[in-house]
Amino acid sequence: MNAQIGSTFRGEWNFMCPDAGEGFDTGTIKIGNDSVYIEYPGMGETISSTWTKSLDETFSFRIDLNGQRVTCILKLANVNTLSGVFATKYSEFPLILVRGGRICSE
Repeated sequence: MNAQIGSTFRGEWNFMCPDAGEGFDTGTIKIGNDSVYIEYPGMGETISSTWTKSLDETFSFRIDLNGQRVTCILKLANVNTLSGVFATKYSEFPLILVRGGRICSE
């Protein structure tokens, strides 16, 4: 089931998830009207969402990554920044997203 995604979340977002494994700690999330795509540098593939949900200032989507279900839960921090987590069955990994900009880790 894919929800209609509000304009607040739509666009191209660069993300950083410092606690994720190497190769999965940075990338780009592209949020469209009813779909989400994640690109990890160096993977050479785009992963599409299998489910999305939009509610007020919270947006969630799910992907299947290496045979594991990963849910991403995002909240609006400001007009150009989202914060949230990648959640698996066993743990959660905090992440930050910046709209179309570079994320500084310092």
